[in-house]
Amino acid sequence: MPGLKKYLQHQINVIDNYPPTSPIIQEQHLSTLLGIKANEVMITNGATEAIYLVAAMLGSNTMSSIMEPTFSEYSDACRMYGQKTKTINSFDEAKEVDVVWLCNPNNPTGSVLKRNVIDEWTKAHPQKILIVDQSYECFSHSQLMTAEEAVQSSNIIQIHSMTKQFAIPGLRLGYVVANSDLIKRIHSCIMPWSVNSLALSACDYLINHYNDRPKVDDYLKETQRLRQMLNELKGVTVMETETNFMLVNIGTYDCHKLCRKLVERYSILIRPADNFAGLDEHYIRIAAQAPEENDLLVQAIKDILKV
Repeated sequence: MPGLKKYLQHQINVIDNYPPTSPIIQEQHLSTLLGIKANEVMITNGATEAIYLVAAMLGSNTMSSIMEPTFSEYSDACRMYGQKTKTINSFDEAKEVDVVWLCNPNNPTGSVLKRNVIDEWTKAHPQKILIVDQSYECFSHSQLMTAEEAVQSSNIIQIHSMTKQFAIPGLRLGYVVANSDLIKRIHSCIMPWSVNSLALSACDYLINHYNDRPKVDDYLKETQRLRQMLNELKGVTVMETETNFMLVNIGTYDCHKLCRKLVERYSILIRPADNFAGLDEHYIRIAAQAPEENDLLVQAIKDILKV
């Protein structure tokens, strides 16, 4: 966001001082924006810190289940704090566990679990905690559970990423939404001065310019065109997606070999997806770009795979 960069140029002197031990003012403003109370939201150093704080709060005597394939940080955070984990594919498999981790919209598949399904499950299992990472919510038009709805539940923790919403990965801004009791427990695990002064200045600006965040409408339309073109390639299968990225099976071809050739021959960078649990070396993740770039990508993959 050009406006943010210009604003931060005039805020550079904030680095001369320590940030607040806890960003109470920004949390108050963010809670107003979200329509919840200030003690129901907690600003973090990116969504990644939020993931590890939640895992720390849960402790070592927790049995967590993780809907796979998905972002690896959930299992990494659970292991760091001595938790046992179980891979599941649906809520039906979430038995004999204390916690369920869900990325929604999911990375790398782009799928979305509807909010009524989430609501029904949490009400039916009040003794279990559901952690919903909505970091990719800005890349989908699907109806997701709101912060107001989440705080009404006693067992839902939502994780959000301003980093992704505003395309500012270098600043690290995220936040957690939950009822006040859960937020208090998570807050007990955070280090002081976790979020730096410049990031908090950015947070002030972004809250005041929330409706100016990048729009993805054109990318979502282009995603479906790209998906159709890729599906027309022999041996290539693209999963359904509700975001601007998609999971692609490239048949018998090796994903690392394909990625290397795309970079060397066409200067195109895509992501191999074999490090996601349940996937192998025949999967890649692709994010839609401009139409001409997507056309080049499809032709490049066609040439390399010789299909």
